[in-house]
Amino acid sequence: MPAEQTSKPRTEDLPVLTEIRDQTLAIRLNRPRKYNAFNSEMLQLVTSALLDADADPAVRAVIITGNGPAFAAGADIGEYASADSEEFQAFTTRANAMCDTIAGLRLPVIAAVHGLALGGGFEVVLSCDLVVADTTASFGLPEISLGLMPGWGGTQRLTRHVGINRAKEMIMTGARISGERAHALGIVTHVSDDGTALLRAQHIADELARGPGHAIAAIKAAVGCTTTAGFTTEQQHLHALFNTADAREGIRAFVEKRPAEFGAR
Repeated sequence: MPAEQTSKPRTEDLPVLTEIRDQTLAIRLNRPRKYNAFNSEMLQLVTSALLDADADPAVRAVIITGNGPAFAAGADIGEYASADSEEFQAFTTRANAMCDTIAGLRLPVIAAVHGLALGGGFEVVLSCDLVVADTTASFGLPEISLGLMPGWGGTQRLTRHVGINRAKEMIMTGARISGERAHALGIVTHVSDDGTALLRAQHIADELARGPGHAIAAIKAAVGCTTTAGFTTEQQHLHALFNTADAREGIRAFVEKRPAEFGAR
């Protein structure tokens, strides 16, 4: 009998799609029915694609965008709900590695945002060098609704964009802001018409790809030079929060689609 053949997944079923065009790598988050929420596989695939691009002399710029109605709605809370403390810490460690790879890449990385960019999705945006958002874009860090806090670098990177008090307000309330507001605060570098963020990002990537690559890498390294203490503190607090009663209630409530009832002080 002939050996059974294992069918390959269809391209449209892959959670991350990549394409190189005109010296630019486009990374497309591709779980549209989940609003491109990150699971463990996506974290690994995006990180690998970024590292491959950094090592490829044919690639001189990177764009990250999302397929479907959103950029990315954050982490897949389904994984949080089924995770123990060690699994949660491993997940957030991988997520931090992905965001740190974006921020530390020698190549310029542009986020092209439409729809929701929430939680980890917003933290990915904050890790990028330039951000193009269309008029449908909405940004926020809603982890407070789960009894948690941002843990992919968001407390540090948002503060650098908007200042300490405004960052505290956004993170403590989980409030969302529009693309126009994010532009006024310095988070978004370009606002485009509905549906045109990717096209605008491609034009910018083309311009950067024609520039002096070594100089662009040096500028990125110099401007982005930071200490690690704040990032370490953020992760320590997030991992501790995961084991609290409020966090377990917040995660359960999200999965069960009901309002959370927090009780801890």
